Amino acid sequence: MKKSSTDSVTAPKALYLQAKQFVLDRTASGFWKPGDMIPSENQLVNELGMSRMTINRALRELTNEGF
Repeated sequence: MKKSSTDSVTAPKALYLQAKQFVLDRTASGFWKPGDMIPSENQLVNELGMSRMTINRALRELTNEGF
C-alpha cells in the first residue's frame, strides 16, 4: 500500500498560527510578564517577517480567546 505524502511529513502551520504560537511562547516563558505591553503589530511584522494582516489575525484571535 502506497503512503500518502502527509503520512511521513507534517504540513507546516499557517503563518498566523505561527505568530500566535510566538506570542504564547513568549508569554509562557516569562519573556513578557502579565501586564507588560507586547510589541506593536508593526514591531511584530518586522521581527517575524510576516504581513501586518497575518499579525493582526493572530493578535485578534488571541484576544478573542481571552489572551
